[in-house]
Amino acid sequence: MAKKLDAKPVVAAPLQKPTALVDKADRPDMDAFETAMRRAAHKKGFSVSFDYSEDAELEVTHFWKEEQCTIILLAVKELLDGNFAHKLV
Repeated sequence: MAKKLDAKPVVAAPLQKPTALVDKADRPDMDAFETAMRRAAHKKGFSVSFDYSEDAELEVTHFWKEEQCTIILLAVKELLDGNFAHKLV
């Protein structure tokens, strides 16, 4: 099954969430989200997934270094545990 991702503006920042059940978001997922952020001219976005591959995390770091745009990676477990406020600052 192919992965599909949604990028919709929420409040003032885009939110990416998987539309299909996937274990980890990977680099192509982050690339697609970066493109959506560029098109919408947003500097900050949020991605929600069960987990993230190392390549996805590296791509987010690269996006910051190259374009000073932030993608905050939120794992579902963090949201359920309520352990994510430190990432929102």
